[in-house]
Amino acid sequence: QLKNNLRSMANPKLQIACLLVVVVCIVGVLYMTSASTVHWKPWRGGTSSSAKKPMKKPPRNVATVRHNGSGSISERLEPFIAPQADYKPLNMPCPGIFLPAEKLLETDWMASLKQFLSGLTTKRVNFVTANSQYTDELLNWLILAHVSINPPMQNVLVLALDSELYELLHSKKIPCVFIPAEMMLTQSTDEDQHFESVWMIRLGFLRLLNWLGFDAAMYDADALVLKNPQPLFENHVTDIVASMATSWPPNLGRKWGFTLCSGVLFFRSNRRTELYWATLSKHDFLTTIRKFDDQARVNHGLNMLNVTWSSDRKQDLKTKPIVGVCPSIQLTVTVLPRIVICRHCSLRKSKQYFIWHNMTGKNQASKITQAKLIHRWLLRSDWKTVGNNSGLTGRDWLKRITDH
Repeated sequence: QLKNNLRSMANPKLQIACLLVVVVCIVGVLYMTSASTVHWKPWRGGTSSSAKKPMKKPPRNVATVRHNGSGSISERLEPFIAPQADYKPLNMPCPGIFLPAEKLLETDWMASLKQFLSGLTTKRVNFVTANSQYTDELLNWLILAHVSINPPMQNVLVLALDSELYELLHSKKIPCVFIPAEMMLTQSTDEDQHFESVWMIRLGFLRLLNWLGFDAAMYDADALVLKNPQPLFENHVTDIVASMATSWPPNLGRKWGFTLCSGVLFFRSNRRTELYWATLSKHDFLTTIRKFDDQARVNHGLNMLNVTWSSDRKQDLKTKPIVGVCPSIQLTVTVLPRIVICRHCSLRKSKQYFIWHNMTGKNQASKITQAKLIHRWLLRSDWKTVGNNSGLTGRDWLKRITDH
């Protein structure tokens, strides 16, 4: 019988039939296996060989985000487990002053910021900071940025420091984020003689935008925009671009002959600026300087990194940018000349300036007078009545409250 069975197996038709049965069985097994694992998702951190190794978790109390330029902005704002090399620690620029990173990322204002960033088509943000006491100056700045200059500025965000200003802007659909001091800082700093909360909040906001992968430009509300400043940042490809100050902080003003002004300050988001922010996070300047603000902090950070400046600085500051390098991290800095961003401004040269940021007069009345002298105070005196009755929003509302 066995011999007969072996002879029958030599039949080609029977062999093909057996082979088909085997193939059908294998396909069935594979199908059942895949069905049982339909909810499995591949590990996002690397290849299958690396997935077998235990992943290193980020350090405790340090928020991180994977930033590789891929995926939507919303996805990049969601931290997730990945190899340590893909993480950027959120080092805030002053020890003990800011809330822990994980708390900052859970705030309501962070959700508002995330919503604004997710709608952008470029990775560059312009922001200006104010509270309700400076509503008129802020609205005039927004009119200049959106209505007066051509082309208008893009991706402008207002950092509102109180609810009154936020509610006004929000009702008119002007992009804004409301950050109460207690939602970014560990305690109220206004009672501290060293500094006020506003300086720390806007410096922390600048740092957060860089951490999220966005180039960011910060403006004072009295830095009047006469031309679109984007070419200033595009033509100077350094990591930091700033306007010029002369004497603050005073020790560095004496040492360099100038300092960086935080009234117009641009930071790119890259590995070198991350190293710069990490340097700031390691030193507490409150014990070494009598008055602390964002401008002092930024300049002292460069000094810590032993920045070296190009020669003939005083002459160059009139017409040529000054370039500095921090050798240890290869960070580059440009200080813009007075001919493009004026500090001691001249009326007859006003057409040459991109930004009018006159140093004369620090009170509100003096700043408004300066704007009127160069015909750049464009806010109507009756803007509250006209604006509230118009029903307009956004740029249309700004046009309506413009004094032509």
